[in-house]
Amino acid sequence: FESYLRVSSSGGEATYSMLDLRLRDPESIPEPEQLEPEHVYKNNRAWEKSEIRGGALPASVEPAANKLISGVPDYNQPNDMPGSCGPTSGACVLGYWDARGYPKLMQNGTKSLISELADAMNYEYNQGVYPRDIPIGIRTVANNKRGYSFGISTITRVSLTQFKAEVDAGRPSCYGSYNNPWGGGHEVCGVGYNGDYIIVHDNWPSTPENYNVSWYSIGHSDDDLVKVVPGGGGNNDDDGDDGGDGGTSDGSVVSPTEGLSWKAGKRYKIKWDGIDCAKVKLDLYRNARRVATLKEKTGNAGKQRCKLPSDLKDSSRYRVKVVSLDDSSDFAFSGFFTIGDGGGDDGDDWDDNYSDGKVIKPNANSLWWAGDSFAIKWSGLGGNSVSIDLYSGWTYHGSIAASTTNDGSYAWYIPWKVPPGFFYYIVIKSTNGSQAISDYFTIW
Repeated sequence: FESYLRVSSSGGEATYSMLDLRLRDPESIPEPEQLEPEHVYKNNRAWEKSEIRGGALPASVEPAANKLISGVPDYNQPNDMPGSCGPTSGACVLGYWDARGYPKLMQNGTKSLISELADAMNYEYNQGVYPRDIPIGIRTVANNKRGYSFGISTITRVSLTQFKAEVDAGRPSCYGSYNNPWGGGHEVCGVGYNGDYIIVHDNWPSTPENYNVSWYSIGHSDDDLVKVVPGGGGNNDDDGDDGGDGGTSDGSVVSPTEGLSWKAGKRYKIKWDGIDCAKVKLDLYRNARRVATLKEKTGNAGKQRCKLPSDLKDSSRYRVKVVSLDDSSDFAFSGFFTIGDGGGDDGDDWDDNYSDGKVIKPNANSLWWAGDSFAIKWSGLGGNSVSIDLYSGWTYHGSIAASTTNDGSYAWYIPWKVPPGFFYYIVIKSTNGSQAISDYFTIW
């Protein structure tokens, strides 16, 4: 279609085509087409003026493929816990599974469960939680405290297809974003979809139970979805069998389960399910750092005995990663477990046994701009040189510096192509094996 620019001045007015900036006769310009309301809604152009703000689909929206997970509780944030959308959404998910074969989840009632999740997610009054702590909190309560072996994983930069896949699998999820119709960072419980609208429980008493939101009214450069796959009956034996009737689903590690204690130098059976390929690779991680490859290549039989390296540092923050050799994006992580005697590590601190140095800049207050240069600063790392990499969540955004002198400072020009986001962090690795991870910071 053709657009027009009308310029007015004291001497009269002229009309130009925006396609070629040529002068046009106003009489030849057609009347603008008036879109019917249904087209406005389909193209997501009128959020603020539409009844969708009330959570009901406009009557003019045509029926589309839809699905709703029934029976998911719609808990509201407790009055004395403002900003607790993360813990409350997590409670909605666990409350659903409590009524479906996992009765220990709600053993102390709704408010107690929200409070437990809030503690495990490091909730701060009226400030909320960091998105990275939501899956950790759900793991802590469901697996460590209740003895189940739920599979918990996070998807960043979520697609509508990925959101719908969880609904189609009958699994409510925790979904969060910063750029959305709620006007700020908010976590909700995903329970269904209707065409291009998602259906959520948004933990506010002023909205309907099943609240419809246009997918395209949400920004997806910094959103995330926490998958919660039920599993386990609470039997944390050394063989790693979960002993439960919940089963596992695609992309999950069945063993080791969350909270197991293994010994360095010993052999253990690793079990997994849902990786669609012929061959897989098994890696051992401590937090976000790969510390060993347990099996470079093995058949995708769903189980493999592996010997742990004998020189591993004691920590309760180990995980096993099973990854397809056909498609590196097809992988699954286990829950966190212990190797060694723990060394005094209580497992509650994200950085325990992980950051050997310290990133000074950027920090939690840093707001950096694409197209400008900023000084990355660090201390406490040995070795002659370091590499610097950029992440958000579990997403690797690329190398900032493949190798630079370990002098505590590096001038980084942020390319324009780096998308805006709130949850970036920097990992600095030294040639001697030590490393440091920054706080979350913002790039705009």
